[in-house]
Amino acid sequence: YTYLKCGKMESNVDHTGPEITLNGKDEMNVDRGSTYQEPGVKEVVDKQDGKMDVKDVQIKSDIDTSKIGTYTVTYTAYDSLRNKTVKERTVYVVDMLNTVTKNKTNGTGYFTGNVSDNYVWFSSMLWRIVGVNDDGTVKLISAYPVGNMNYNSEKGTFEDSDIKTWLNDYFYDHISDRAKEWIVKDSTWCADSITPTELNKTTCDKQTKEMPVGLLSVQEFNQSLQDGYDSYLQAPYMYWLLNVKDNEAAWVNRNDFIFSDGTNLLSFTSQTLLGVRPVVNVLSDTAIIGGSGTEVDPYLLSDYKQARLQTNLNERQSGEYLMYSGYLWRIMEVDEDGTTKVVMDRVLRNNGQNISIKYENGENDKIYNPKQKGNIGYQISNELNTYVNTDLFVNKEIEVPVYDERATFEAKRVDKYKVRISAPNAYEIFSAKNTSQDDSDYWYLNSSKTDNIKYVMASAGSPFTQTLNDATQAGVKLVAYFNKDVRIVSGTGLREDPYYVKG
Repeated sequence: YTYLKCGKMESNVDHTGPEITLNGKDEMNVDRGSTYQEPGVKEVVDKQDGKMDVKDVQIKSDIDTSKIGTYTVTYTAYDSLRNKTVKERTVYVVDMLNTVTKNKTNGTGYFTGNVSDNYVWFSSMLWRIVGVNDDGTVKLISAYPVGNMNYNSEKGTFEDSDIKTWLNDYFYDHISDRAKEWIVKDSTWCADSITPTELNKTTCDKQTKEMPVGLLSVQEFNQSLQDGYDSYLQAPYMYWLLNVKDNEAAWVNRNDFIFSDGTNLLSFTSQTLLGVRPVVNVLSDTAIIGGSGTEVDPYLLSDYKQARLQTNLNERQSGEYLMYSGYLWRIMEVDEDGTTKVVMDRVLRNNGQNISIKYENGENDKIYNPKQKGNIGYQISNELNTYVNTDLFVNKEIEVPVYDERATFEAKRVDKYKVRISAPNAYEIFSAKNTSQDDSDYWYLNSSKTDNIKYVMASAGSPFTQTLNDATQAGVKLVAYFNKDVRIVSGTGLREDPYYVKG
């Protein structure tokens, strides 16, 4: 066969190679030390020859599973006219998260006691490895509460609760797209209703419907105990567990304080506002691409991708850290207009001392109001701006939820104001304490029409309804929006190496 081409005239001869379709993904992870199993070719189809024999595809690779690295498998096929097609598969030889977990737990598959080498950085958030599930997937729990929520369940089940909605709608929406590729979307969670006499259970009898995000169960917490006492899951802050006690109450991990009955668990009414530590299951082939597993050097998982310098900040994701005006901030979310919402990692300070403010307007209801002199909202917007450079921030409309009595996830009334800096909403991501290093109180903008009720994050790490008087003071964590043109000039976005930015 001869193929000729002269200007627009050319021979009507096939000069396109066959199309190769592989089994599995074009990129795959292989555990170091394992045997590489070639997935092979699914089919080969040529537009002239039709379906061809996959056995005729030449496969070439140089994979060495004893060495961590990136390898290429090449697939070559020819049609009857000797037109050639080459397709490649990238194979990463890595340390698999589930294998590392099994090795570190002496084959049991789950961590116990006060371990300090099971931290991971996933979706720009710090997590702890709980253990390997029966199907090889790995369970992770956020290292600290990422927000606050009422459990709120009319039927006394997790599936019927507001906290389930918060986790799988609001929180899941803040997971990065790359991380979502590794999360098991159809996970089930322990749905046992646990009575006070069953608090030592380690097995689950009932499962929830499928959903990507859940909470730690009482049973899983009990599995983490060493000698019935010590556990890395005894965080310094209270947080909700998944299991309910009855229609009105659910179980909470009560810090590391041991009560007279010998348990760390308490039940709270489901209307209580407490910290939330989300739990996810990640795929069995999730890879570790860096880190040592400590809190300051956590394992970096397959989703991690460092930002390029001069990248716009609004191209990054929730959870990453940046340094600006001498303070460490955290990305909450990117708005549709390209502005980037951030929150301070610790409270505002001056000369090494926490800045505390109080309501000075004499109103009993003390509803957050940036336009009312003496109000903490006014002080934040008009007086505290002297302690932080606001040049890269923009004025944005904020919503202040106002309640008749206690706070709920959705308020019936919302007041709107346009400001440059404000206090955080208790229900927002990263509004909770995310480090044990910060021992200060700070204000929320959530407000109640009931006299002297206002929401404050306590120094103990749990939000509480503060009964206010003229002397009540608390610190301030600022929330602001960077303009859409702010760029990253250095850093990796990790807590130990935050981004530095410029306009």
